[in-house]
Amino acid sequence: MVRGKTQVKRIENTASRQVTFSKRRNGLMKKAYELSVLCDVNVGLIVFSPKGKLYDFASSRHQLQHEAAKIAKRIEVLEASQRKLIGEGLSSCSIDELHELEKHLEKSLTKVRDRKNHLLDEHLEQLRENYQILVQIKELSVGMTELLRIHGINVPNYWSDLIISKETKGDFSFDGEGEFEGKRNYVNFDEQLKFDNNDQGFIEDTYSGGLWR
Repeated sequence: MVRGKTQVKRIENTASRQVTFSKRRNGLMKKAYELSVLCDVNVGLIVFSPKGKLYDFASSRHQLQHEAAKIAKRIEVLEASQRKLIGEGLSSCSIDELHELEKHLEKSLTKVRDRKNHLLDEHLEQLRENYQILVQIKELSVGMTELLRIHGINVPNYWSDLIISKETKGDFSFDGEGEFEGKRNYVNFDEQLKFDNNDQGFIEDTYSGGLWR
């Protein structure tokens, strides 16, 4: 006996309509999933129930869930390896695993020491440069003092008693931006210095500011 074609029309009975909706919806979701897997295509499905409830399916979401599971597994493996590096969870390790772990730690320790030595060398080089700058500052100050004395201006030599050594560490230093800093007393004054430099004419310098002493 040939089965007759089912007439497609709205089901009047509310209970029957709800049951049919649930069955057909699940079947539709299943078909959408099978289509995405068998044909390797992206399928998106959105269904609203008679009461407005949303049901959806997206083939890419299953792929994302699969990728998320793989990432979670990888994170678990990495966390286990990290615990072993700090000496935890070693009871399950074999002799070969412990040997490989030891080699890995020795290699890592070598890299750490190389990096530390490199930073120390850079720091020492910076200290040498700072020392040379201090020497140049002292030479410049002494030279300027002698030049002023030649022209008859008697000024104290503030570097005469300063020895660049460990003892002067508290007297001057360099800040983080390479600026010279020194312990100093700042005295305000207004003074005019006048002198005649032979044939070069009369020079008048007016100072209004401060002096280190």
